[in-house]
Amino acid sequence: MKRIAGMPKRGRQQILILFLVGFALGILLTNLWLGNAMVSGGIMSRWFLTQFFYTDIEFSHLFWYVLEKRMKTFCLLVILGFTSAGTVVVFGFLLWLGISIGAFFSICIMQTGIMGILLALASFFPQFLMYIPVFLLLLWMIENRKGALSGMREEKQRNIRFAAALVLAMMALLLGICMESYLNPFLLKRVIGFL
Repeated sequence: MKRIAGMPKRGRQQILILFLVGFALGILLTNLWLGNAMVSGGIMSRWFLTQFFYTDIEFSHLFWYVLEKRMKTFCLLVILGFTSAGTVVVFGFLLWLGISIGAFFSICIMQTGIMGILLALASFFPQFLMYIPVFLLLLWMIENRKGALSGMREEKQRNIRFAAALVLAMMALLLGICMESYLNPFLLKRVIGFL
């Protein structure tokens, strides 16, 4: 996996397979462990969705909450990603992300039926339009952190590329956080109103 844009087909397949394995595990584990217990209450229950629909959201509080959560994850991935176990850390995160999203889809479907798919998709939109490129850029940075340096000039150029990529990733992450804090609640309320 030399470059995300020009990532070899095998590398893209590994990423997709790992995510899909996590997604399937999330669905399976949710159905095995929670089963019918989720139908009567909990997150994404009809009661929860009704409360969310009628709640006035303090967007500035939500922004700081989301900022803290996403920045912690991003910083942890950056720090651990540049250790000797960087690739394992990123792939572990990708597996965990797949499990989490699979479990969330299962819970939404258990609570609201087939329309839960729409609810789950709305929960990730539009912020995932930014979060996915951030993750791919971070993966590119981690995969390209190593490699033979032929001189000081090449190392300086690589450091400049990494700094630019990190700044770009942080800007996209902040844009995603703004989308999650200010746009996503409106979209979710419209979808809940439709349900």
